[in-house]
Amino acid sequence: MNDFWLQNTEVCSYAKLEEDIKTKVLVIGGGIAGMLCAYRLTKLGIDNVLVEKSKIGSGITSKTTATITAITDKPYYKIYEDSGYEKTLGFLKANLKAIQEYKLLSKELDFDFEELSGMAYSVKSAAVLSKEYATLQELGYKVIYHKDIELDLNVEGALEYPKQGQCNPLKLIYEISKRIQVYEDTCIDILKRNYAITSNGKRIDFDYAIVATHYPFKDKKGLYYAKMYQNISKVFVLDNQDKLKYFYNDIEELGMYVRSYNNYLIYGGNDYRVGMCKSSSSSVERYVLNTYKVTPTYKWINQDLITLDNMPYVGKISYLYNNIFVSTGFNGYGMTSSMIGSMLICDYITHTNNPYFKVFSPQRPYLLKPFFKQVKSSVTHLLKFKGKRCSHLGCKLIYNDNNKTYECYCHGSRFEKNGKVINSPAKHNI
Repeated sequence: MNDFWLQNTEVCSYAKLEEDIKTKVLVIGGGIAGMLCAYRLTKLGIDNVLVEKSKIGSGITSKTTATITAITDKPYYKIYEDSGYEKTLGFLKANLKAIQEYKLLSKELDFDFEELSGMAYSVKSAAVLSKEYATLQELGYKVIYHKDIELDLNVEGALEYPKQGQCNPLKLIYEISKRIQVYEDTCIDILKRNYAITSNGKRIDFDYAIVATHYPFKDKKGLYYAKMYQNISKVFVLDNQDKLKYFYNDIEELGMYVRSYNNYLIYGGNDYRVGMCKSSSSSVERYVLNTYKVTPTYKWINQDLITLDNMPYVGKISYLYNNIFVSTGFNGYGMTSSMIGSMLICDYITHTNNPYFKVFSPQRPYLLKPFFKQVKSSVTHLLKFKGKRCSHLGCKLIYNDNNKTYECYCHGSRFEKNGKVINSPAKHNI
């Protein structure tokens, strides 16, 4: 678990499931996506149980930088070009609604929530900012143009997104855990239509299930392995720094993002697809060392699922199941997308109409070009016969000497040098 976010956080532990149980809703996954679902269900008076294979908050959530924002890595003008006006507008409105939900939640729970503006900047192109500004104007969202920013960067400009947010994600997870029913060290091995079996043979009967693991562990049900890939980014934390007025995100893909937390500065970025990069250092790391002349107090590797159209998959896990839901593919914005997931899935379960169902449906039409590109790359690596192979679907693994890990280009699994699995979808060691 990430020690950085554990500061000022009261850590709780929970028992392993040791008996057969029944529940209205089974929530699988103790990251922020699953915890928000369980909390919302509990507030609605709906019986639910959350199970986590390890410790709550110990996975991808512990490595997030925890900005809560409508800013996205893929600019809205590009999403507009790919998906059209209605879907782009729905996506924007859902993001803004999620921010409002966090503000309301901060009145109930203490998780160091701060309201502040976010900045989308560019060091390359003022034209990109102009396109984004025009698209957001057309969508009815007012952003503010700035010529300069407070960071030591030569920028072409920046767009201010008012009233965004940031928080401590683990503090939120542990606050929620005190108010819901949680079982830790409880891994689901079998998931059927109305029951699940844990790795120690215990049965959980349910009416509904929510798969809120980072990567859907039942990825074959909805072809998720063909609809997503994974990116890696590196994060560096500096101590004893002045607090920023805003948080920042480079509007160009693979750029840098920055935020404050107390007297810390958090830098990250230079995303690359798992299995592609072997460089010894990133431009973010070089920028941090050259600008601040200090060694980072903390650093870690983050991993994000990227969907074909850069919008999350939230809804029925496949056409075959009306009672099993999934929340995944957060494209680097897990805090915002997790809240969207909790709202939508609870509306599915309570049979409440939601205008954003179609926008986030995992069964929405594919963007054919990235879909076939993903399938082609997976087949290519599957047919490479020499070397170690991923325990997920058998693709050839690539050794990243910088990270000392084996990486699967196809679907993003990562393994330690000794073969131990680090990140899903792989569930078993090499």
